[in-house]
Amino acid sequence: ESITLKDVAVNFSRGEWKKLEPFQKELYKEVLLENFRNLEFLDFPVSKLELISQLKWVELPWLLEEVSKGSRP
Repeated sequence: ESITLKDVAVNFSRGEWKKLEPFQKELYKEVLLENFRNLEFLDFPVSKLELISQLKWVELPWLLEEVSKGSRP
């Protein structure tokens, strides 16, 4: 069974993300990139688009959630 980046990433709600300190947000990004590299090293099919998608989620999680629902934030 394949493992995807989404399988090893943590998604935060808007409220959760807002409560994180800047260093915690930066740590999340670093861990996400490390997970991406580890999956690549193990030859799991991980696209860079998937990584970019997760990083965008990190920056504006509530906006992407609202857009995916089809409503305006």
